[in-house]
Order: sequence, then C-alpha cells, then structure tokens
Amino acid sequence: MSIASKGERDRVHSQSKTRAVLIKFGTTSNRFLINHFRCLCARKRFSRRNSIAGFQILAGISLISLAVLKGIGEKTQTMKILTITFTLFGMLGASGAFSGVWLYTPEIYPTNLRSAGTGLASASSRVSSMLAPLTRLMAGQVPWAPGTIFGTGCLMACALLFLLPETRDQQLPQTMEDLKILQSVKNSKVNDIEKTASTT
Repeated sequence: MSIASKGERDRVHSQSKTRAVLIKFGTTSNRFLINHFRCLCARKRFSRRNSIAGFQILAGISLISLAVLKGIGEKTQTMKILTITFTLFGMLGASGAFSGVWLYTPEIYPTNLRSAGTGLASASSRVSSMLAPLTRLMAGQVPWAPGTIFGTGCLMACALLFLLPETRDQQLPQTMEDLKILQSVKNSKVNDIEKTASTT
C-alpha cells in the first residue's frame, strides 16, 4: 500500500512539475508575442531609431534600478515585487530593442554590405548570449555589477544610436555614396533644428 501510494505521489509530483514547465513556457511565449506586437505598434507610430532608443532607455533604466535594489540587499516583500517589476521591464526593453535592430540594421547598410552587416550584428548578439550566463557568477560576488554593466551598455548604445540616420520612409542605400547622402540629409535636418532653436 505504501509503495503504491509512493508511486502515486511521484507520478502526481512529476505531472505537476510538467504542468509548471508548460505554464512557464506559455507565459514566456505570450510575453514575447505581446512584446513584438507592441514593438510593431511603436515602429508604426514613431521612427525606427526613436522606438529602438525608447526601448533601450527602458531597458537601461530598469537594469540600473535593479542593480540599486540588489545593492540595497533588503529582502522585504516590497523589494521582491520591485525586483520582479524592474526585471520584466528590462526584458521588455531589451527584447523590444533587439527586435527593432533586425529591422533597422539591414536598412543602414548599402546593398553590397547588407548581409555582412546584418551577420556581424547577429554574431555580436550571439557572443553576448554566450557571455550572459557568466553574469550569474559575477552576481554571486558583486550583486549589483551585472545590472550596472548591462544598464550602462543600453544607455551608451542609445546615445550612439543617434549618430546614425533615420531610415523610415527613405530609399534603401545601394552604395556607400547613397549612405553618405542619407547621412547628409540627417545632418541637414539637425542643422535646421539648431537654427530654428537659436532664432527663437
């Protein structure tokens, strides 16, 4: 009787673990689908560059806030809720920016360099994915370090993003000369804005 009940308990425990894994998978999948829908809506309403920058800022601020919470080190219920909240916003920002990069990167490079440029961006993201598990070891030594490093990286990437031209409603560059023209259009718009601001 005890052997049967132990076997029954193991079976029920195994089923509940499987159910928990499926629920986690479904939740994660739905989150990414909702996130990609939000990214699509943001790109239709705002420019490509600005929507990526917005998601990068969201990720950077969330990760740095998470690092501050880890540095405080209190384990109250409020801290747990804030940690989960900032983690989810960080994931939303990071995945939103990453999906935007897949649209923006091919539009930046001219035709003869487009596949090489997109491949370089993809390889860089894969290297970062390989290094990401090592942050768990770093967090064991310095709990606030991973959030600070990645959050600062997001904000730096956002600042560097504004050096690139906007590609929304622009013809894709075919050669390096076309890319220079696209960049000069961006620079002339910046100059017009600066002249307008100085006259008012």
